[in-house]
Amino acid sequence: MQSHCEKQETKGTYILVCDLGSKIKSFRQLGIKTPEQNDPFFIEFQDELAKMISEAHPYANLLVMNMEELAMQILAKAHDLRKVLVKDAVVVSSCLDIAAPRRGFVLEVNRLIDFEGNLLGIGSRPGCPTIDEQIMGIKTLISDRPVIVVEDGSFSGRTLSHVLKKFKEAKVKVSAVVLGFMFPNSLASLRRHFSEELIVISEINHVIDWMPDHDFFPFAPNCGRVIGVSVHGENYPFFNYDGASYSVPYILPFSPMGDWASIPKEYENKISLFCLQKALELFTLLEKMNNGKDIRIGDLIGVRPLVSVPISIRQRFFPGIDTRVRSFLHDTCHELA
Repeated sequence: MQSHCEKQETKGTYILVCDLGSKIKSFRQLGIKTPEQNDPFFIEFQDELAKMISEAHPYANLLVMNMEELAMQILAKAHDLRKVLVKDAVVVSSCLDIAAPRRGFVLEVNRLIDFEGNLLGIGSRPGCPTIDEQIMGIKTLISDRPVIVVEDGSFSGRTLSHVLKKFKEAKVKVSAVVLGFMFPNSLASLRRHFSEELIVISEINHVIDWMPDHDFFPFAPNCGRVIGVSVHGENYPFFNYDGASYSVPYILPFSPMGDWASIPKEYENKISLFCLQKALELFTLLEKMNNGKDIRIGDLIGVRPLVSVPISIRQRFFPGIDTRVRSFLHDTCHELA
């Protein structure tokens, strides 16, 4: 799915990447029945979310991209590279949708925040070893073969530059980087750490923001900015005693939506309430599909990619893992309504 909503005096591009259906499908790992990833529920959610973002940015170019289609485009470029440049190269990506079709390696990396919402820095995703440990594991398995790092995009270049630096320190040869899209600021950052082949499918000069739809959807795997802690300069995801990790979704009442998702203040409540109501609708559907069984927060712990419990910045308590997901979402909707 790809659309360009062009208005007069176009002022920048807002990118919405859609993969919610595949994220929810991963619940099947836990024995939870789910709709197919192309179910009308997900299509309608993505269409309506895109419409709302377009209304919030009437003079912007809205670029809506299906993650699976984008992954195939990126992998086609990587395949061409392997034929011509690095024939025995191994694909490594932080995105499972990109790594899996080529039987590549997933590098579980993200940016972590503290409980005040401040950026801590780059760390591993919840439930995963440190980045250094992951890279050493990859190094052991690839037996000195070169690596092609493949990603959907690079916003500032900081995370990708950090990853490339870590590969260099581990003496793993990165022969090429393939990106779905890149923004001007990230190019200079990347080139400070990487002088090999760089292929970009689409260069976008002025981007307003780049958001995956799952970041607007509480209890979706990988939703939100993950809460972490820093120990002697190393950043780790925070886990509670019951094994739950926590993240801050990109909607009200959890986060400053304007700052995090570039949504004008007058549209924040409308979009946030819509996303919460759709999440409530989905979990109502999931309970029906699973013989009416209550789905509780603890039932979602252990899926890969991980579901982090949604909390607000500076929140002083943690929702119990025996809390019914529908009850949590229902109460949060009432908070905004």
